Amino acid sequence: MANLITERTLTRMRAAYADGLMDTCIQEERTENSGDQGYDYPTYADGSTLNCLYRPANTKERMGWSSSVGGQIFDMDAIAYLPRATAVSNTDRLRFTKIHGDTQSTVRTYEIVAGPVVDQVLQKVALKLVTDGS
Repeated sequence: MANLITERTLTRMRAAYADGLMDTCIQEERTENSGDQGYDYPTYADGSTLNCLYRPANTKERMGWSSSVGGQIFDMDAIAYLPRATAVSNTDRLRFTKIHGDTQSTVRTYEIVAGPVVDQVLQKVALKLVTDGS
């Protein structure tokens, strides 16, 4: 069976999408720490700075996620598109420092609530605004 998209075309598509990732976020990786009472609580250490694309989620996108992950409708605030080669875990957080080319005066942190969903060109994750003060 022949490939519908040649490797050359796929490389061009990935480059074109990479140029469209105009936002910047910092990947925060989860680590566990022990508290005074012996309970573990998560902390997050700054990881890589990534080119990404931030988009607020709309109802149609929320419904689209539900069909791809077993029918659950997620309480999500945004979607982030990331380079396909980026290693991201569903326990990571993303802190957006630039959105639509503008440096954010109030930096918001989001936790990953679904994904990553990886296709031939990029990957996307569903995000929920972190409200625990971090």
